[in-house]
Amino acid sequence: MPRGVVAVGGITIGGMDKPQTWGNTLAIHTVWTTYLSWLPGDDRGHWSPLIDFYGQLVREGHRINAGSEATRQAAIRQAKGQPKTLCETDIKLLAASIEEVARGGPAAGVAGGAPAAAWTIYAAALHPQHVHLLLAANTEPVSRFVGRVKGKSSSRIGHANGEAGQRVWTQGFWRVFLFDWEAVRAVRYYIICHNTRCGMPADPFGWITPPPIL
Repeated sequence: MPRGVVAVGGITIGGMDKPQTWGNTLAIHTVWTTYLSWLPGDDRGHWSPLIDFYGQLVREGHRINAGSEATRQAAIRQAKGQPKTLCETDIKLLAASIEEVARGGPAAGVAGGAPAAAWTIYAAALHPQHVHLLLAANTEPVSRFVGRVKGKSSSRIGHANGEAGQRVWTQGFWRVFLFDWEAVRAVRYYIICHNTRCGMPADPFGWITPPPIL
């Protein structure tokens, strides 16, 4: 198993972008947040390095670290914009961007680049400060899919709000590789509960395709 990977049952956290090279991945759970909505040092836990009040490294990142006020303050000092919370229009623009990127083809790729792969989305929850997507395994690295979604949605949201260039998303994203259908079902249930708790349908978008084993 690759370095930096944590495995629990049918779930693997972290690791390489191409899990199909070292396991029979069925799905990938991705999560990312809006800018400055979940800072390094957050009391809810985080995967960023821990920094002390003198700016010295206390503990490496890429593992679940406890809250740290010194780390949080260091992140605030380095911020390059204002905190972002998505409004209803922003979420609609994000949903449209996900649908376009998931469809694949030339329109979903980078201008002048090769056509992008199509992606199947098993579950989705789009909220004002974070995004959950459960993606079917794909031969394309998941970082490319997330990068295209972030890029397209940032541009659309910025132009719609007259804030072109303002940061919408935090850099990076969380990814969890799932290797059995029990794990896929559990993560899908976790995601759809985000929607139903808010009074939304379990699958609120037409581009969601539930997995074949429910």
